[in-house]
Amino acid sequence: MMLWRAAYTDLRARSRGGATFVAIVVVVAIFGLAVALAFHALGQQPAPVVSFGAQNFGRSGTISNGPATPTAVDALTASSRSAILLVVLGGLMAVCGAVVAATVGAASVAGEHERETIDLLLTTQLGAGGVTAVKTLSTFLYSLLVTLAAAPAFGLLLVFSSLPLASVGAALIIVVGSILLSSAIGVFFSSLTRSSAAAFLSAVGTVAFLLVGAAALYLLLSRLSNSLHVLTQLLLLPSPVAALVSSNYGQFQAPDAVLLPALLRASPEHPVHLAGPWQLPVPLWLLTIALDVVGALLLSVLTNKIIQGTGGARRLQI
Repeated sequence: MMLWRAAYTDLRARSRGGATFVAIVVVVAIFGLAVALAFHALGQQPAPVVSFGAQNFGRSGTISNGPATPTAVDALTASSRSAILLVVLGGLMAVCGAVVAATVGAASVAGEHERETIDLLLTTQLGAGGVTAVKTLSTFLYSLLVTLAAAPAFGLLLVFSSLPLASVGAALIIVVGSILLSSAIGVFFSSLTRSSAAAFLSAVGTVAFLLVGAAALYLLLSRLSNSLHVLTQLLLLPSPVAALVSSNYGQFQAPDAVLLPALLRASPEHPVHLAGPWQLPVPLWLLTIALDVVGALLLSVLTNKIIQGTGGARRLQI
């Protein structure tokens, strides 16, 4: 009870001021632009091509004597469009939430050092473990609340077709897992560097590489070589976009699946990818969620050790 009360107090303190308003406005603006671009690219449903005699009536209403040649986007079914939109918006939400979590977490413990209140905080009943849990939990909840301000953008999914509840639930869990791991990363670097600026650069850089850079590196390596080593495929594990494609692969209908990047094509039995001869025994999105949870726990343990060492060193100085 005391832990939740302390986390709630810290969450209220973080929510005060104009920084929260600015963060929400920026997130909503980013998602507003993403929805506008997505609707422009996917929103125009093509009319079916009707054959009458030897003539084809295309979607523009004109008569065409030749075969219809729809573009790649026009060839997508409604369910595939919804799946693509869920991957795009879900990936964007995961990345935005992760950046917010890393930024907020970077100022958590380091801010206590800069305000010289860390000693007072360690003398409470929370202790080093409680401080670690409170900072991580409040960072996670704050980032999740700010990110959920963009949740109405997912209403665009209803324009095309409804997705299975399992796909939407898996996407939500992937986003939450990315925010949880990024919160632990931010708090860890905050306790390690004791400087908000250094912690911000370290945390945001690490999160950017794990969530975006690792998959981009894998894509680059896949273009350079058709047969990749097994270890290079591990670069996909922290990527929320790869996990979202994995969880929604069943919504892509043949031949729509060939439009996916080669790096993320999957088989129904092992929905990961077909870029190499080796397949993971379980879907990629489950491994990504497990990595997020285990990584957050390990980083919290390391943060606890660092804060304990900080308190011991200060007591020796006194």
